[in-house]
Amino acid sequence: MPIMIVLLTFILGNLFQNDAINNLVCIALIFWVLCYCINAFTNDSKRLLLYEDYIEVIEGILESRKISESNQI
Repeated sequence: MPIMIVLLTFILGNLFQNDAINNLVCIALIFWVLCYCINAFTNDSKRLLLYEDYIEVIEGILESRKISESNQI
C-alpha cells in the first residue's frame, strides 16, 4: 500500500505542480499507519483472549481430574 501511494505521488506530482498532492499523500500515509496500528492491536488482543480461553479450559480439565482422582481414593 505505501509503495502505491509513493508511485501515485510521483505521477500526480508531475501532473499537478502544487503542494495539495503532497498534503494528500501525507494524509494518506498517516491514515494507513493508523489503520495498520489499529489492525495490529485488535489482532493481538483477539489472540490474547483466545489464549485466555485455552488456559481456562485447561484449568477446568485439571480441576476435574483432581476431583475424579480424589473421589477414587
